[in-house]
Amino acid sequence: MANDPLASVALDRLFEVIVRLGDAMQRDAVGRGLTRARATVLWELHRVGPVTQRALSDAMRVTPRNVTGLVDALETEGLVARRPHPTDRRATLVDLTQQGNQRIALLAAAYQQFTGFLFDDMPSDELRGFAAALERVLGHLRGSDFSRVRQEALTHHRRVVEPIDSGTVAATVGSKSSRGSAEARSRHGDRP
Repeated sequence: MANDPLASVALDRLFEVIVRLGDAMQRDAVGRGLTRARATVLWELHRVGPVTQRALSDAMRVTPRNVTGLVDALETEGLVARRPHPTDRRATLVDLTQQGNQRIALLAAAYQQFTGFLFDDMPSDELRGFAAALERVLGHLRGSDFSRVRQEALTHHRRVVEPIDSGTVAATVGSKSSRGSAEARSRHGDRP
């Protein structure tokens, strides 16, 4: 299947979707006075309700320190508030404020509009198949094999690139091309 040209086309399209959606999300977040990361925090709080910063960190796959900075900024803007955890004295919950809920309501409306734009003209069976295919792809990306495959590719890349970076391959290639150039010059009557 890896050599199937259709699989390569599908991956190319997936990369294009990622880039186009990422760019659109970035522009839209800025247009709403947010960064994409801050919008993600608001969306996660809207989706799951009050959570610890650690849970936000895990959900967003960023460091706890990163989440602290995001929450600090959103708290300064009045969009989120911290409050004590009801059962764990060591933990603090982060929740949307009234202003945060108003902002997320605008984001949710835009989300619904965008959903319609993308999928309203797609027949239900096709949409079901698309969602199933995406779920399968996400299953691969969420699985432990994905990390292994990425690591293998990175290791292979390093084995190929490091000799080039260290000059070993470049010197070899350079000497061949120099020799080739000298041979070409001598054939044409030129002298080095």
